[in-house]
Amino acid sequence: MLLTQAQVVVDVLRSGGESGYSPLAAVTATRALSTLVDDILHTLVLQAKDEGHTWAEVGDVLHTTRQAAYQRFGSGRGKDNEEIPMTELTTADAIERAQKLFVLNTEEKFDEMRVDFNERMLAGLSAGLLEMTWSQITGAMGEFKSFGEPVARTMGDTVVVDIPMQFREGPMKGRVAYGPDGKIAGLFLLNPDVL
Repeated sequence: MLLTQAQVVVDVLRSGGESGYSPLAAVTATRALSTLVDDILHTLVLQAKDEGHTWAEVGDVLHTTRQAAYQRFGSGRGKDNEEIPMTELTTADAIERAQKLFVLNTEEKFDEMRVDFNERMLAGLSAGLLEMTWSQITGAMGEFKSFGEPVARTMGDTVVVDIPMQFREGPMKGRVAYGPDGKIAGLFLLNPDVL
């Protein structure tokens, strides 16, 4: 999805209004990119903290203070930086929900896919953008054939589920991230080699 949205923006910017997309489609895609990048940044900061990096180091990389970095990314952590469980969402529950989500995607029920989106995802990823992305994926990869065995992992207070997807022209991977409130905080269609 990241590449598809970026391509919409590039096409509109390069064409000066002559691409197949409207400037409003590019605005929507840019907003979705912003949301996805923020979610990725949050996940990477939590990974850095889990590896032992300090808030001062995170702040330095982000050109801000350690306090500002902590205020932006440190919620959900308590005394001595231990993780505070924010939801009862188990990896088994997340897998089941992710499977249902990607079935809705293959059935092109894009409005229904958005039911569990968090506020940022709702603002950044419209049903129209989901439809456009799916159309571009199936245009490039051919018709969807089947799902593989899903894998879930916990990253900080986020549960991430990867589901292999087989298309006529080859494999891809669906990824969904559930935030601490159990809502969908990230949604991606990726090359299967992406970690």
